[in-house]
Amino acid sequence: MRYALRCPRFFLAVALAPVCLLGVVGDETGQAPRGPGGPQSPPGPPSGVVFEGVASCRRNAPPEDVARGITPAALGSVNSTYAAPLIAKYGLLMQMGGTVNAAVFDEGAVRDKLAAFMDGVNSRVVVRTNKGPSDHSTEVAIVMAAKGGQDPRSAGIAWDLKLLLSFDMDNDLKNLEETATTDNVVVSNHSYANQAGWFDDGTRYCWLGGPDNFDDARFGKYNADDSELDRILCEQTQLISFVAAGNQRAYIPTGKQTQHWAWLPNVNPATGVPWKEMNKERRPNRSNTGGVDTIAGLGISKNAICVGAINQFFSPYDPIVSSDCSSWGPADDGRVKPDVVAAGQKVWVAQNPNGEFEPIDGTSFATPTVAGVGALLVELFRNKVHRSPTSAEIKGLLIHTARDAGRLGPDPIFGWGSVNA
Repeated sequence: MRYALRCPRFFLAVALAPVCLLGVVGDETGQAPRGPGGPQSPPGPPSGVVFEGVASCRRNAPPEDVARGITPAALGSVNSTYAAPLIAKYGLLMQMGGTVNAAVFDEGAVRDKLAAFMDGVNSRVVVRTNKGPSDHSTEVAIVMAAKGGQDPRSAGIAWDLKLLLSFDMDNDLKNLEETATTDNVVVSNHSYANQAGWFDDGTRYCWLGGPDNFDDARFGKYNADDSELDRILCEQTQLISFVAAGNQRAYIPTGKQTQHWAWLPNVNPATGVPWKEMNKERRPNRSNTGGVDTIAGLGISKNAICVGAINQFFSPYDPIVSSDCSSWGPADDGRVKPDVVAAGQKVWVAQNPNGEFEPIDGTSFATPTVAGVGALLVELFRNKVHRSPTSAEIKGLLIHTARDAGRLGPDPIFGWGSVNA
């Protein structure tokens, strides 16, 4: 089940060559589809997907996690509404992704006729889904690639992308492989994740980790989808996929033993009620360990870049603070996740269709920030090195230049640090 997301020093040697990281996949637990609703059961979780955006980040938001007094030596957080820092650093005033094709996989269609995506009478967005327009999909695309108008807040990171294809999440991996082959897409954004652990339907808590389990085994688990994504990225050596870590730490029961509905994975919703009302202690998504091991889904893959969220900061003396909902790693096999973090709180985006600006939160919007930076690095590489970079080269650049945060070296909260662009 997936959801959309609206939150001594170690050195890594990254081979600047295609890297094939494939793994063995363990047994899967049952996925939780939409519940039947009605008086006998709670409203079910979303059909396979939760978006890591505003609602999931703000609901039951706990106090902020300040990173142990760490202050960056220089600005390390990408401001997700301004591309100026990258322009100043690399002189990319006229090079803002204009040679790069990218794709957004999300809830539905990006609103392709917005002025932010138009070049004259033609839109740079090509819709490849039969689903209707989605605010979440459009907001993600705006952060990544909207053109700036009179208000500088309207500019995305890579505001001059040559082409932005809009897909929904159904058959995402199949469509990703096809568009990389046929459309020369080299950057993809995935602001959604598998639902696991606790789920708050707005009226009560629901537990998706199995009626008898204290932990949800899906957190941190390398699954079949992760393996398939790794295969695709191994074979498509220039394709870079950016995946949201998730907002799972926003779902917090009020006590150790909380009245809740537990999902019954072995009950067919067509023949029975797949929920059971229980009062049993579970591991909270945000526990006394701070909420580690709360990433589920494509963010656990080895070749994609998993992105967590931090609060905006504008001074080199400001602490780097984890967003109050952003999921934390590591992977069950010990790998560092998330890979990097970027601004995911109070990201200013023009709300559609009226065009008014509003701050939005979540790892959904930190991810297209980093994807936009990735697109700019691809173009920079093409202009300076005169060839397209491999995904391993872009990943190496992003993590090796990231500003460290939290404990010294990579950690399961900030990964390798805040993207520095």
